[in-house]
Amino acid sequence: MWQSSSYSREKLLMFLNNELRSLDSSRDDPEEMIAALGRHRRYVDAMPEVHFNSAHETAETWAKLGDLAQQLLYPEQAALEAPCLPAAECYTEALRHAPERADIQQRLARVKPPRDRKSQEQQWTQQLLSLAQKAKAARTLEEDRAEARRIGSELNWLGGMDLMRKVAHQVQELGRSSGFSDALGFVERWWSGIGDWRS
Repeated sequence: MWQSSSYSREKLLMFLNNELRSLDSSRDDPEEMIAALGRHRRYVDAMPEVHFNSAHETAETWAKLGDLAQQLLYPEQAALEAPCLPAAECYTEALRHAPERADIQQRLARVKPPRDRKSQEQQWTQQLLSLAQKAKAARTLEEDRAEARRIGSELNWLGGMDLMRKVAHQVQELGRSSGFSDALGFVERWWSGIGDWRS
């Protein structure tokens, strides 16, 4: 387990390599994927305090963090184009240290969302409301719950409880305006256990 007081280069690289190796075994367990995304956020938060041997090594570590974020949030689309803000942020940071890296530029182009953050929030709100409407009609599937939890995990990674609350409030308001007043209840249950969220 990552200890916040341990910011050595060796430990960070060891933990990151272990996460990448364990991806195949944890893909069938959505809750482990969410836990791994929480650990990923801690690795990202630790990066500014870690001293690497070179800019190349720093860039490579940021790129691995981007790869891990993409695989955790979109395991079925990791090799395809799928907008992923956490991965995009990691690749952007990697390019700050090694702007000449064409491979990282290509990875960033593959995951960079085509819209601004506000538009992305609106898309998440619409997706969650749609999932909640399916759940209310008793047509929800485990994949729908997993998608709602993936969205919650991405929001938690990007902005913690503040961003999760903001999008949840938007779901509530949009649900009310469309006559679906209990939309928020579905989101609250789905997100229980993500970060500090409790239903």
